Amino acid sequence: MTSGGGVALHLAATSPHLNEAWALLEWAVSPDVQLRECAADTTAPPRKSVLKHACFVDRTRPPRGIDVFLQAPEFVRPDPQAVGWLEAEDLLVELFKPLWDGTKNARQVAQDAVPQVNRTLQPGTR
Repeated sequence: MTSGGGVALHLAATSPHLNEAWALLEWAVSPDVQLRECAADTTAPPRKSVLKHACFVDRTRPPRGIDVFLQAPEFVRPDPQAVGWLEAEDLLVELFKPLWDGTKNARQVAQDAVPQVNRTLQPGTR
């Protein structure tokens, strides 16, 4: 199993400049821009058309295992997302302080943290 990360482009539906934001987003994900990024070796192209372009599949250049990127769009899916994870992470930073300063052991911290984090991650609690 492998996992990957990356960047994403998005725009907020509540943007006061939605038309302009959409135009910028359309440009940023266009084949022309993606081909420029491909030529600059900045990322594996997210567009299938660019992924199969010579700028990316040149077998004379690294990486050797480029085929994994070519096959990935057929089976790769986004990782599941935990709604509330950022809030839970902030909560854990606070809850772990007694562990770091030695006032509680790991078992005590876990006993305190698990129910609070679970509540934070429950659907409908936000």
